[in-house]
This record gives sequence, C-alpha cells and structure tokens, in this order.
Amino acid sequence: METSKIFLYVKFLAAFILAQSMSMWGAFYTLKYPNLSMVKAFAMAIPFAWLDWAFMTYAIDISHTNKLVTEVQDIFILTITQFTAVLTLNHFFLKQALSRSDILAFFIILGAILISYNKMVSKLLGRDNSSTKDEQADDIKLE
Repeated sequence: METSKIFLYVKFLAAFILAQSMSMWGAFYTLKYPNLSMVKAFAMAIPFAWLDWAFMTYAIDISHTNKLVTEVQDIFILTITQFTAVLTLNHFFLKQALSRSDILAFFIILGAILISYNKMVSKLLGRDNSSTKDEQADDIKLE
C-alpha cells in the first residue's frame, strides 16, 4: 500500500474516531447532572452533535472519494468505535467498573462483524454471493 493511501486511512480513522468520541461524550455529558431540564440538557449536548456531524461528514467524504471502505464497513467501524467510547466513558467519566461481560460483548461484536464481513454463513449454506454484482452496479450508478 502506498504512503498516500496510508495517510488517507489515518485521516479517515482519526476523523471517524473523533466524530464518534464527540457523539458519545455529548450523550454522556449530561448524565452527571440528573436535575437538568430537557432544554438545558439539549443546549449542553447539541454542540457535541454538531462536532460529530462535521467530523463524520469529513470522514465519510474521505472514505467515499478515495474508496477506502464500503458502507457496511463504515457501520462496522461505527459499532466498534461507539462501543469502545462507551466503555471508556463508563470507566473514566462515570467511574463504573469494566466487567468481564463488557469485554466478552466486545469480542462477540467483533466476531459477528467478522462473520458478516466474510459472509461465512452464506458460504456455509452454499448461497449464491450476488452482492459483488450489486456493489459493482452501485459503483457504476455513483459514477
């Protein structure tokens, strides 16, 4: 892989992780204030949503312009990033202990992503893999 492609992946992942960190931080920020009104909670959380939107738009633009990852891979990265951010915020911000179940759930999610990405169940059942044709047709429509 050439260095310019590696740099694009680094920019994409940095923007993606920053966006999801902002999103999760905005969701968790008001939890320490249980007596907030809905309007005050919204006012505190909305700047985080704007930052999430800005960084995520940038990340997806980099990804789609340079064909770094597919839409499904975007969702997988989103799931992993949000789960990691939630565990991190729970541990450091809300001071909740990380349990074995949390770690096990993370690896179950990774396993499910692996199974989905490699289409293991479809291969096991002998199903026709026509998604490649669909993806090629979608790429032609986008161009």
